[in-house]
Amino acid sequence: MKPVSSAFQWFTGIWIFLIVISGMLLPIPYIPILKETARNIYFHVPQSFAMVFILCFSFWNSFQYLRKRDLRFDMKAESAASVGMLFGITTIVTGAVWADYTWGVFWNWDPKQTLFLGLLFVYGAYFVLRLSVDDPQKRALLGAAYNLFAFVMMPFLVFILPRLLPGLHPGAPEDGGANNPVFTGINLLIRVMLYSSVLGFCMLAYWLYTIRTRLLILKSKF
Repeated sequence: MKPVSSAFQWFTGIWIFLIVISGMLLPIPYIPILKETARNIYFHVPQSFAMVFILCFSFWNSFQYLRKRDLRFDMKAESAASVGMLFGITTIVTGAVWADYTWGVFWNWDPKQTLFLGLLFVYGAYFVLRLSVDDPQKRALLGAAYNLFAFVMMPFLVFILPRLLPGLHPGAPEDGGANNPVFTGINLLIRVMLYSSVLGFCMLAYWLYTIRTRLLILKSKF
C-alpha cells in the first residue's frame, strides 16, 4: 500500500489543528444541560464517526480476502480494525468524561454507552480469534468471516437499538427519537464545526490505517 501524499498529510494535520483550536476558543451558543461541555461535540461525536468510517474499510478488505485469498487484504482488514478500535476507545473515554460533567458519573450503563462498549468487545474478539490461530491462511479466513459478522452487528449496536431503548442520551424514545442536539436544532456554527471535525477525524483515521498497513506488510516481508 502506498503512503498518503505529503499534501494529504499536511492538510490533515492543519485541519485537525484548526478544529482543536477552534473547538476550544470559539464562542459556543448556550445549550441547556450541556453548557460549556457542549464543546465536546467537536471531539466525542466525530471520533465515533471516524470509527464507523474506517471499519467500513476493514469490512471491505475482509470481503475482498474471501473473494481473492490474497493476504494483503487480510493485513488491510486487520489494520483498519485496529484503527477503528483506537477511535472506539477514545470515543468511550471522551464520552465518559462528558457524562461525568453532565450526569455526575463517568458510567451509568446508559443503553448507548453499554451497546457501544459491547461493539468494542465484539471487535476485541476479532483480535483474540486472530491471536489464537498460527497458520496465516487459516487466521485470515476465520478473521475475515468473523469480521463480516462484526460489521453487520455494528449498525444495530450503534444506530438502531440505542434509539429504541430508554436512556439519557439525546435521541432516546422519550423524546420521540428526534431531539438530538448534535443534528437538529443547533446553531449553524456548531453544525459547520461538527461536520468539519467529522471530516478531519475521518482523514486522520485513513492516514493511520495506511501507516498501520504498511507496517504489517513490512513485518510480513522480514
